Amino acid sequence: MVVVVARDETVLRYKKQMPRFLENERLSRVCAENLPHTQVRLGRRDGDFFQTLREESPDILLLGYDQRLDPAAVQKQFPTLRIERADPFAPEFFKSARFRYTSF
Repeated sequence: MVVVVARDETVLRYKKQMPRFLENERLSRVCAENLPHTQVRLGRRDGDFFQTLREESPDILLLGYDQRLDPAAVQKQFPTLRIERADPFAPEFFKSARFRYTSF
């Protein structure tokens, strides 16, 4: 399995705001999970998601439940790629937008 952590610039481009945790912090947190048989990497600096798919050539693409990506556009470029979307896990609790206005 390959986990691709979005670059800060990519998050800014899609969400119109900087992420709460910087890319290296997010990368470290995912790596700290010690997921078996998993490679963790940052996305491309140029934000070319399709090139990332070409580099990794996965059999399955698992999108986050709220990830903004058109599966039809991906399927057009990668017709044999199986695309799935993850179900939300307690989004009422874990949704990051819920924490934006909370001070710690």
